[in-house]
Amino acid sequence: MEKYKIQDLSIQDFEALGLVEKGIIKLDQETQDSLMNGQVTNLIRLDKLKIEGIKNISLDAKLSLYKKNDGKMGLLVHPIYKERKNHTALTPEENKYFAQEGGIHPKDTAAYGKITRIDKAPFGFIDKNDPSFFVEIEKNGEKKIFWGEEIKNEVERCRHKTGDEIQITLLGEKDNKLLWNVKPLDNKNKKEESVLFEFDTDTNSFVSLNTSDLVVPDEVNGIPLSLQQKQRFKNGQPTQIGEDGPTIQASPTAKNNIKADRRILILSILVDGGISYLLYKGIQAIVQHRQMKSQNENLYSKGYMDALKKVQVDLERKQTRFPNDKLISKDINVVKDEMERLVPGGSYKGSIEEQGVNDPELEQDADQRINKNTEKEINTEMEKMGVEPEDSPEEAEKIITAKTKR
Repeated sequence: MEKYKIQDLSIQDFEALGLVEKGIIKLDQETQDSLMNGQVTNLIRLDKLKIEGIKNISLDAKLSLYKKNDGKMGLLVHPIYKERKNHTALTPEENKYFAQEGGIHPKDTAAYGKITRIDKAPFGFIDKNDPSFFVEIEKNGEKKIFWGEEIKNEVERCRHKTGDEIQITLLGEKDNKLLWNVKPLDNKNKKEESVLFEFDTDTNSFVSLNTSDLVVPDEVNGIPLSLQQKQRFKNGQPTQIGEDGPTIQASPTAKNNIKADRRILILSILVDGGISYLLYKGIQAIVQHRQMKSQNENLYSKGYMDALKKVQVDLERKQTRFPNDKLISKDINVVKDEMERLVPGGSYKGSIEEQGVNDPELEQDADQRINKNTEKEINTEMEKMGVEPEDSPEEAEKIITAKTKR
């Protein structure tokens, strides 16, 4: 599921941070994985920085990628700020409130609909907050609020009024003011976009995530998500999956952009008509749900056990192709340990290929879905390892072995 490849990045950016040695970028695997997936890394120690001619500066910071004007990816450094670092896509009221409240906050940066109200009220309609101007639009009964004096001024400058159908788009920021584009609705060029914001207390700054980059699962731990649940997840809200299933939440700061009240998640995602099973380990907990769920930690559904089996099937098949891939072996052990933890005594030990899934329909379904993507996944894995189609099995084995030992 990687979005970028490290060789596509500018090595000069890493050199300036002292992260290059003998022409090779020096990053631990977890940090590299976070970057390549478009996420903000954990705090890392940067030594020998070169900033404005000053050498050998050291600091702790997080890293992320951004798209340059030429379309290439650049490297952003998130140092630890002494005072709150405001986000340029947020109003003063939003910066203050989001930081104080914590948690995840969605903001629409592009939307269309009919103007239903132009007014002033305490920000977020919360009495304790300072008053702020806002514009409300409605589409199919759904209302969206855009806060700030700049959006109100832009609507009035374009001479729009209540009842007009418009398209609103955030263009950026200039001189500490947000730049909005408001124009009559064109049904051929309608656009909707939203961003999740989360205040990172480690760096005293905001981290954002465009929801178009968010992976929304079809199933979590074997439990399907409804359209309403998918929308809640996309809005950054804690989302309960099933009666005894996990609670998940999209998060710009969390690993893989997801928090949960379970330590392991198995996400099923439709890819090219097939199913891709993703195993997420060491999930960052949802604080407000941790205590509530602690007493029910062992109440896992049968769907979760079947999802674990499907993942093991997938991993074991990959292992036959890549026997020296330590990450695959590690994931298999994680799955087996989880099964043993849930059902002590070894009921689920051994190869799932031999045991099969308890439910024949699930077993057949797992095989059919996995087989659809098996060949494509293998080719992708081979390409990542540097194996060419014309390489013999012996040559492929040597390449994979060398890659694994690095």
